[in-house]
Amino acid sequence: MNGSALSARGTELCYETPMKSLACGPKLVRLGLLLCLAALGCGGKGCASDQALKPAAKPPEPTITLRFRPLDRLDYREHWIYDLQVPGTGIMRNALSFDVSLLAKVDQDSFAVRELLRGQQILRDKVALPLPDLSGAFLVYQWGKDHALVAEISAEASHPVAAAALRSAAQVARFGTLIEYPDQAVAVGDSWSIEPRRLVVAPGLEATLRPSYTLQSIEERGTESVAVIASDVQVDVVPAPLGEGASIEGGGTASGSLRVRLRDGVLLEARTVMHFSQQTSLQGSEILGYREFSATAHVFTTKQDVQPNLNAEPYILENPEDDRECAALLAAAAQRFEAAPAHQHIYLASVERNAALPSGTGGATLRETGVSVLLSADGKRLELDGVPVETKDFARLLRTALAGEAPIIYLFADATTSLARVRALFGSLPRPVHLRLVVRDPQAKLPAPKTTHWQEERVRAALFAARQTERDKRLSDLLVAHLVLCEPALAAFQVALAAPAAWGSLRAELLRQLGTCGCSSSNLESLEATIYALFGSPDLRYVLVSKGVLAKSAESETVAELAKALSR
Repeated sequence: MNGSALSARGTELCYETPMKSLACGPKLVRLGLLLCLAALGCGGKGCASDQALKPAAKPPEPTITLRFRPLDRLDYREHWIYDLQVPGTGIMRNALSFDVSLLAKVDQDSFAVRELLRGQQILRDKVALPLPDLSGAFLVYQWGKDHALVAEISAEASHPVAAAALRSAAQVARFGTLIEYPDQAVAVGDSWSIEPRRLVVAPGLEATLRPSYTLQSIEERGTESVAVIASDVQVDVVPAPLGEGASIEGGGTASGSLRVRLRDGVLLEARTVMHFSQQTSLQGSEILGYREFSATAHVFTTKQDVQPNLNAEPYILENPEDDRECAALLAAAAQRFEAAPAHQHIYLASVERNAALPSGTGGATLRETGVSVLLSADGKRLELDGVPVETKDFARLLRTALAGEAPIIYLFADATTSLARVRALFGSLPRPVHLRLVVRDPQAKLPAPKTTHWQEERVRAALFAARQTERDKRLSDLLVAHLVLCEPALAAFQVALAAPAAWGSLRAELLRQLGTCGCSSSNLESLEATIYALFGSPDLRYVLVSKGVLAKSAESETVAELAKALSR
């Protein structure tokens, strides 16, 4: 009706335009008002205020209070599966099972819990390794009501070594179960952090952990309520010094989830994945080596009479990819080593004197072991197997040294040294002794390996040391710094230290093990220069000096002229 409204009261018609009020009787007016209010969403008692038209506020989120409070008893079995993948060592799995029981309520805020070992396995790449008998061994924890570790973990076993090994395993596994409950009640979505903790994250490796947690959800499992908590941990390696100017540093992250029973705060399950990196840092910004590794931890509980097959736990770590470039670098180094001396104790007094050796071609590689004699250019410095000696004592000490060695003498003499000085020292040698003059073959000389400034300083400090024992120690420390991020290579060096017979094959073994760790674990050029300082470089050769040749030499001749005459 063209914007008009029509209403009826009996037989009376009431016409109303939108701009005018109703002109009907009281009943009709009330009816019209009710219709209007209904159209506006108001009740018969009048429209509510604008505030009442807004949606009702949500009720507050329910909160929970997490507390460790095993007030009755604990009688479950806890299982740990800890996988660690470090380059060069494969995947190591430590799997343990414990029967858990409550020892005592120590005070109102802490509880002593005992975990009796029921089974342990250590596997490398799924192959079981031999273990000592740990029957009857157990751990004791003291947990606070916030699940903080109140006292150090203690371990008892039939042998102290076994107890120490079990305690170490518990310390390593803790990073996967680390949690402390907040003081206040929390709701889903709330987060909290705890104070940094220093823990063992791998054998021999300590780190500072900075954990934070978020309550993700609350699950109902039958009659039990379980809190699901996400964890996010920042990991910083505790720096370890490696001699002068070098240290191991690193860091990473660990993340996972935990399930906690609300009734008593018992941790029912935890899964954690850690990604980690380490580097050997030198003075300044130089890096001597770098590696990455990862670890996973899975802890869960079952009834005490249940023993799952922990070997069936899936491996989620990935094997490293083949590195063709690294293999080529190691093969080239191995080829250079084939032309280098193959035995220990090639004593060089300094980098400068090392370069001052006479030149000679056609010599032979230093393979056989022997006694080394170093003679300075002015003839004043005389060393026998790295130990300074007086000229008057030289012949006697030389005979003693040769008694326990092959009758071979390697003479390291400056090119400008007078042959008269050499003749005075070796003119009366017994016939079976072979005098070998060490020379540098210019035809075999290779480009010097590129080294760090730090490494050059360490080699120079080692080779200038007054006594051979100090030189050996400094060079050994330098080699350790190159190998520390490749455990198999470091182990090979330690074997050679204990068994000198292993020195001959040490360099090849180091390269083989570095192939499993990856070339990033050590600066290969700097490592090669260190090996040359220990054994001698590929251009090092010797020429045989007979008594007759030495006797015929003119008084004015030098070692350089002798080397030239003996070259061919």
